[in-house]
Amino acid sequence: MPADVHFMRPKLLAYFSLLFLVICVGIGCRSQGWKRVDVRTMQSIMGEMAMAEASFSEQGLSDSLRIIGYEALLARHGLTLQDWDSSLVWYSTHELENYTKIYEYAVNDLTSRQAPLKRKVDSLDSVQNRLWRWRAGDIDSVNLLPDSVSYYPAGRYIERTFAYTPDQSYEANTRVTFAVRVLGLGVKGSKPLVLRLQLYLADSTHISEQMTLQHSGLHLITLELPSGKKMRTAYGSLRGFAPSLKGHFLAVDSFSFARTKLAISEPTPSMEEQEEPLITDDTDDL
Repeated sequence: MPADVHFMRPKLLAYFSLLFLVICVGIGCRSQGWKRVDVRTMQSIMGEMAMAEASFSEQGLSDSLRIIGYEALLARHGLTLQDWDSSLVWYSTHELENYTKIYEYAVNDLTSRQAPLKRKVDSLDSVQNRLWRWRAGDIDSVNLLPDSVSYYPAGRYIERTFAYTPDQSYEANTRVTFAVRVLGLGVKGSKPLVLRLQLYLADSTHISEQMTLQHSGLHLITLELPSGKKMRTAYGSLRGFAPSLKGHFLAVDSFSFARTKLAISEPTPSMEEQEEPLITDDTDDL
């Protein structure tokens, strides 16, 4: 078995242990009013639960928000958090062999996903590199998400913003675009999100535009700098609430800012025939 697989196993087992503790603390390890989940289903879901725990830890979510996330994940499989937690306790007490198989299957499942996960990490490094290049003026657009996708559980308040001041002010004949792509919007329980872009100019004035998002998809705000104006700083924001329907998430997988230098139009030459200038010789005849 590759060395990197052995390296992953302690980390995965640590996630499983933390996951089990968080869930138990969150619902008090109650054992009333639950149905036991079969081993095959436990195996198929355990990897997802571990990945969710890793994601929640990276985002620094509180235990209460993590519980909401677990509930949403399990609801997709027709289960409650109490079903899951109590089943884990039951297997660990009555069928230790199956309890071990559940974790071993999950470890092997996540190990098989190691290569795609590494590609994702490489992708994040690429995003960070593009961000540095964009700030240095080497490229004209960048996705401002620190991760590939941001997830928001049902009912959670969303507030994602950016502020950007270029080293040299953008001048007239420049168009800037703020692009956001959201998934999960428009289902029952959805409330509109508000997307806003503001450009503060060198003469202490500003221009702005906002739009209301009511459905999933790519949404754009584009502003063009007026003649004689220079942009000092750009501010963008996405605010609102994720759909309140239990079991649903809202995801944002693009949060981008781009600039485009417009071509300066030149006067179109007249098509009418112009008379040739009369050439005269001012030299006196001898």
